[in-house]
Amino acid sequence: MLKLIQNEWMKLWSKKATWIMAILLIVILLANAGITKWIESTAPAPEMEWQEMEMMNLASAEDQLQNPDIGPAQQDYYEGQAAIAEYRLANDAAPFKVESLQQQVLDSHMMLSLVTLFTVIVGAGIVASEFSQGTIKMLLTRPVKRWKILTSKYITTMLFALLFASLLSYRSLYSAGFSLELETAHSWYGTDRKSLKALTGLKH
Repeated sequence: MLKLIQNEWMKLWSKKATWIMAILLIVILLANAGITKWIESTAPAPEMEWQEMEMMNLASAEDQLQNPDIGPAQQDYYEGQAAIAEYRLANDAAPFKVESLQQQVLDSHMMLSLVTLFTVIVGAGIVASEFSQGTIKMLLTRPVKRWKILTSKYITTMLFALLFASLLSYRSLYSAGFSLELETAHSWYGTDRKSLKALTGLKH
């Protein structure tokens, strides 16, 4: 089984498409990190406290919910925004800073859709290429059970997805300046942890 996985892994990275996807992901991550740092360095100081901004967000969300023509998806979105604003105000939980580790993790979570897309492409290509290149006959004539062949392809695809997801995690830690400082630990277990709870699905 290990030899089959190793063989599939080597065949996967012998394709130009795999390297193109890897380079594309790295470029997108670097560009995203650069833009984030640039916005952070050029953004002016806020003219109002975060509590005032949350009150404005809450009022705006409630105004949108009063619209009779609003769709179900938009209604769910604004209800979530209103719930987050209410929670922050009620619990004195300040929003995450752009450069914080928690916000970087939340932002990278949205990038997982790109990793999913690449994984689907690889999963489809890793089987289709056997037919297009005519190697499927030679593969099936080997004294190896078919379920082992398919399992090795599946494991190879999952390893590919794990590698790309690891790149996302590394980017999040690097962009946030992850260094296990006391300030980071305090923000995680302190006020920012309350915000994380609200941002990950709190609706009352």
